[in-house]
Amino acid sequence: MLPNIYVLLATLLLLGVCAGEVIQLDNSNFEHLTQAASGATTGDWLVKFYAPWCGHCRKMEPIYEEVADMLQGEVNVGRVDVPANRELGTRFEIKGFPTLKFISKGKVYDYNGRRLANDIVEFARGGY
Repeated sequence: MLPNIYVLLATLLLLGVCAGEVIQLDNSNFEHLTQAASGATTGDWLVKFYAPWCGHCRKMEPIYEEVADMLQGEVNVGRVDVPANRELGTRFEIKGFPTLKFISKGKVYDYNGRRLANDIVEFARGGY
């Protein structure tokens, strides 16, 4: 019985390491993590700007988690709670929720496609 526990623990650990992570961004860490102004050090970022009360945002959350899994190791994936971080909402001219933006080498690209994982991943991989 004990070896089965080790197999289970190893599997759970592997899943945790293999799964993509959506990084919570805010006013205090956004520029440090994304280097959005220059793109110099942290690579490309796909960022979802959302509001916790937004039904479309909540519906999109499992899709966005899937996007993070699909883009792991290629593109950083983050999210910003705009009502709690109004400065970022203003900076990126957020007018509605959810809004997806791709940040690469100091440039920002708007996503205007369908809210499907494959479409979002295609955009982030160079369809911008």
